[in-house]
Amino acid sequence: SPSDERRWVELPVGLLALYALNALADSFPLTAMSQWLNSVIEMPQATQSMFWAATFVPYSFKPAYAWLSEAAAAYVPRPRATVFVAATLAEAGLYVLCATRVTTCSGAFGAVLLREMCSAAAEMMLSASLAEHAARTESANRAQAEASGARWLGTISAYLVSLAIYRCGSSAPPPRRIIASTAAILVPAAAIAAAVGLGESRRDKGPSSRASPSRPPPAVVACLLVAQLACAWVA
Repeated sequence: SPSDERRWVELPVGLLALYALNALADSFPLTAMSQWLNSVIEMPQATQSMFWAATFVPYSFKPAYAWLSEAAAAYVPRPRATVFVAATLAEAGLYVLCATRVTTCSGAFGAVLLREMCSAAAEMMLSASLAEHAARTESANRAQAEASGARWLGTISAYLVSLAIYRCGSSAPPPRRIIASTAAILVPAAAIAAAVGLGESRRDKGPSSRASPSRPPPAVVACLLVAQLACAWVA
């Protein structure tokens, strides 16, 4: 239709904003995290290598986060948005926890792994929304390109802000302050998702939502998790 031809972007603006904010929150505190591990946690370099490798493990369990969203459909009208908001707010809280309370290597491992688990769950909800939108449109490639562009915008913005913070000849804020301030990026993302949703139509709660044919059986999810765990262990 003519109105569709005049659209500048294929994806909803809210979804693009969430992709950009998530990428910004992922990239912004990286330098501060390295400083925090060295000066606050005093983690040995050999342990740091293991630490950074472990942060990728939660992303191997995306089938579980997708199943969680499907299971929530029986109780809430917008399950993806609900999981995204809960995971994003929990991630924001864990950033603040790392900045204010965590002082040991074991505490850093635990808090950051939980934080990355929340980040992976939120990312999975965005990916599910993108896939659903792409399935409803004839411009799936364009939708994917727009999502990648939004991620790129968030990442580049984080790098530019970091260049301003850590510029030569200036004293940078303490790493804990930078880490805690990352929560200020995630809270608006949760607010946007709560306000506009993730492309889901509101539906009634009840037994009918439990019988969704697209929901994978728990046995399939369990097999996928075992396979992902094995891959993560080998890696």
